[in-house]
Order: sequence, then structure tokens, then C-alpha cells
Amino acid sequence: MQRSERSAGPDHPVGRLLVESGKAAIYELILTPERSRWLWEQMQRYPTLFSDQTRDDPDNLWAVLASPQAMWGELWESGKLVGVLYLSEIQANIDAKVHVIFFDRNLTARTEICRAAMRWAFATFHFHRLTITVPEIYFSTTRLAKRLGFVREGLRRDAYLIGGKRVNELLFGLLASEMQDG
Repeated sequence: MQRSERSAGPDHPVGRLLVESGKAAIYELILTPERSRWLWEQMQRYPTLFSDQTRDDPDNLWAVLASPQAMWGELWESGKLVGVLYLSEIQANIDAKVHVIFFDRNLTARTEICRAAMRWAFATFHFHRLTITVPEIYFSTTRLAKRLGFVREGLRRDAYLIGGKRVNELLFGLLASEMQDG
């Protein structure tokens, strides 16, 4: 099969290694033109990943990617790019929002690498806490947050418009003192 017939995805990581756990590793995401196109194509495959206001708006994604208060990593497993993890709204020594996108949607298998990434984030940025905000309809992400030790702290009613429906947002937090080693 020729390359043009395959997914245009990256063949290997180019950024520096941030964290490893088992067969999984997270590398700093370096946005080459090819990676940018590939990431946009991957993210468009998930109908609920964007709100109705941000779907089909790549400028919105690029604004988040380019923010100085954001850090993106690509998750590789057994030589294959399987997802991205990123921090947004970084406030060193205080807090950041954590986001995960797994292209195969297998969140259960990624608990350990997520836990390793959280330990790395706490150590690197000296955060007091990490925050996850998630649409209430993201059941798998909610389960992952709970498995990682995040505590539900609140609810924002009708915070999103996804697929023409109003959706609540759940707020989860994890303090550095609560970070589990296991």
C-alpha cells in the first residue's frame, strides 16, 4: 500500500520524551504541517468532541494549540500514535485543566500512562491541583477521572451545545496531596 492510501498520520514521534509507563510513552507534540492536518482529521472523526459552535472551526483548535498556557503531548503505544493528552489554562504552582483524546477510545487501557502523566505534571509544574471538566455525556472519561482519583466538585448546567442538545459539564479536581502512586 502506498503512503497516500494510508492515513496521513505521523510515523514516529519527533518531540522530546515526557513520560513512559509500560509500552506507552508520551512525547511533546511538535506541530509540523503534516501533524497539524492529521490531528485535525483525527479529531473531526468524533462527533461529540467539539461543541456545535466549534465543529468545523480549525482556527479554534489552533488557538488552543498555540496558547502559551497549553502543553500538548502525543501518546504512543507499541510504536503507534494512539492519542493526545494536553494541559490547558496552565497556572504554574496552582492548576491546569487536563484533557485526553484516545483515537481508539480505549480509556480503560490508558489508566497507568495517564497516572504517570499526572505525576509528571505535578512534579514539572508544581501544581497544587489538576482539573478536569467534561461534558456529562462523556461516560468513559468520567469513569477514567474517577479511576485516577479525581473528585467530582461541581456541575455547570447546560454548559455545552452538542448535537443540538444542551449538555451539562462536570467538574473534577485532584489535589497533589491526593495523587495516588498505585
